[in-house]
Amino acid sequence: MRAVWLTAAWLIAFSHLAVIVAVVIGGPLALRWPRLRRLHLSVVVAVGSVFVVGADCPLTTWQKDALRSAGEIPYEGGFIEHYLLRPFTGPAMSTFEKAAVAAVWIVPTVVSYGLTWRRARSRRSQRSTPRPQPA
Repeated sequence: MRAVWLTAAWLIAFSHLAVIVAVVIGGPLALRWPRLRRLHLSVVVAVGSVFVVGADCPLTTWQKDALRSAGEIPYEGGFIEHYLLRPFTGPAMSTFEKAAVAAVWIVPTVVSYGLTWRRARSRRSQRSTPRPQPA
């Protein structure tokens, strides 16, 4: 049964990583493929809500529960902190590092949706501009 729980913990970890990648690159991808916007925005709202409220991510909680069920001691802190930052920054995240983590996904999203809005606005103004009639 231990192997099942460890496998579940790693599958959750890979799912968590996939969500992170989707949030970071989803904005630029949605710029290219507009049908992705709804999916990306819903993931951004979910992740942003967890981030703003300061709650634990459900995926982190599930992974830690799976590790406990496998008889392992779960890591301290959150997924990003443990797997992506601590190897480079040490045991504790500073306020600057937390802001940098937020900027990594907020900046590409804001830029991408800003460009999307600008394109749509440009198209609307081109449609509303009367075209000269041939003589």
